[in-house]
Amino acid sequence: MKINFIGTGSGVISSNRFFTSFLIDSNGYKLLVEAGDGITGILLARNIDINQINGLLISHLHRDHAGGFEGLITQMKLRQRKLPMKVFVQNKIKPVLELNLLQSYIFPERLGFDFDIVGFEEDQKFSISESLFCKSKENNHLLKYEKYKSDEKFIISSSSFLFGEDGLNLFYSGDIGDIKDLLLFKDEPVTHIITETSHIKIEQLIEFLDNHYRLEGIYLTHIPEELEMSILAFHKTLNDDLRNKIVITSDGMNLELKS
Repeated sequence: MKINFIGTGSGVISSNRFFTSFLIDSNGYKLLVEAGDGITGILLARNIDINQINGLLISHLHRDHAGGFEGLITQMKLRQRKLPMKVFVQNKIKPVLELNLLQSYIFPERLGFDFDIVGFEEDQKFSISESLFCKSKENNHLLKYEKYKSDEKFIISSSSFLFGEDGLNLFYSGDIGDIKDLLLFKDEPVTHIITETSHIKIEQLIEFLDNHYRLEGIYLTHIPEELEMSILAFHKTLNDDLRNKIVITSDGMNLELKS
């Protein structure tokens, strides 16, 4: 499994880090994870052909994770895409994305390529490609908005994911609500984790992961600009074994994960 970190920043816009997004290459199948505002321009700046991306997975509807969705699909049409495209989202937010496309005058029958929004249920294992599977679990990131929920049209859904490929199991935290969300896949054979650093203190995060998992790699992303220096400083204080497992990601970084 190859990982290209498109963006590694938090939800606060920065000139140094784009909103968190990464591209998984699993035996040639390319899955984009998250599509925040401006994603298309960043992909092109990284010399990534958007028409060669096979699928998109979105964890929740905050703008830094989903705000570039409609623009990405529009540009695929304008660039005369021919390959099929699948978008994977939790069933609760599927109607929202479908409506957003229509409100942006993007009609699937006019795209010129096969397009499908695939809904999944939480705790459901589903196939992304022949070599890559995914399992989602709902986290607590959006629970703070429950008090504003006035009717059933108000959708609250935020997911964390486990990706699997040939014995490699990658846990992507997405945005979390509290540290307990890091235990969502505690009963799975997790080998690697991509975890955010915005909603939990770095010291607490690393200690917690070290106590509950036996990980081969920890990849820190969703890094707030104001915390970057303190995260780097903390990383230097760790023992060699732990420090060598932890990667402070940066935009454009490429990794190859092996089981």
